[in-house]
Amino acid sequence: SSFHCRPKCAAALLQHFPNLCIGFSGLLTHSKLKDILGEVAFDVPLDRFVLESLGPRYPPAGVGDGRGSFSHPGHITCVSKELAKVKRMDESDILQRAFENTGKLFGFPKKSNPTSNIEATTPCSVAVSVSASAGTADPASKDLPDTESQEFEVRAQKEEEEEEEERDKAEMM
Repeated sequence: SSFHCRPKCAAALLQHFPNLCIGFSGLLTHSKLKDILGEVAFDVPLDRFVLESLGPRYPPAGVGDGRGSFSHPGHITCVSKELAKVKRMDESDILQRAFENTGKLFGFPKKSNPTSNIEATTPCSVAVSVSASAGTADPASKDLPDTESQEFEVRAQKEEEEEEEERDKAEMM
């Protein structure tokens, strides 16, 4: 879940857990939390944060009709804009770091950054299709890249072979 505690708590957690990443969501954009979360965001190292939507609850400030609105992953751009303001950086650098940190957190293989292909459709939403490995993004494509589909086919074939071997062993017994 997204971080929403005091700055000293974040510093202690980051020091105690060397692989911990602090998650920032649309809560960073809300006026009641801007001071506290802004201080945390400013202090968190660039290699120790991720961006979250906290969907379906807690959309960024100014999104929807207020209470009853919902959040979704497309709202990440609102969070990245606010984090860029807090850290006094370019938003593209924040998105690049978030992409790298997310890949590291989930153990994805290093590939090129898809943020260069993200097309913002509104100030706080994104139209993008990301592959299962989070390695590519193409707003127009819904298919997996060739290498990804090949890997999928190899895994599926291996699974089928393993299932067939298990059936053969069961029949022999």
